[in-house]
Amino acid sequence: MAGSSLRNNGFELTFLLLVLLAGAASLKAGLAMPSSPWEAIGKGAFPTVLGGLALGLGALKTIEMLLRGDGAGAGAPGLSWRIPATFVLMAGYVAVLASGGVHYVASTALFCFLFFLLLAPVRDMKAVTGLALLSAGYAAAVFAIFTRFFFINL
Repeated sequence: MAGSSLRNNGFELTFLLLVLLAGAASLKAGLAMPSSPWEAIGKGAFPTVLGGLALGLGALKTIEMLLRGDGAGAGAPGLSWRIPATFVLMAGYVAVLASGGVHYVASTALFCFLFFLLLAPVRDMKAVTGLALLSAGYAAAVFAIFTRFFFINL
């Protein structure tokens, strides 16, 4: 029963495997970063925490998929194109951050806005405006927290 449930959810399983792979890579990279004695928190803390969370959530999702009945969740509308689009968006965001050409707040706000639209497509202009404001506020808050409280230069 569990095997056929996993086979019926090919896109979901592919996404789960990619999340687990990205989480493991992030955890490995974060643990490999040396800590500086002058920083309140090491630069490897953020990728280590994100990698650990991704692996933990991936494990929970794996358990949920195994316990779920046959065919549950299979064929979710629009899922087939959203999975690769999510990873293209994430890869683009990481590439922009790594290049340093765009400020952290601007790139993060744009990433969050596009990611929100990808996850929950809306057509109402009021909702789109709200998502844009939420994305900008979130990016500014994360930037302020890391630069002012943790003294990490983003």
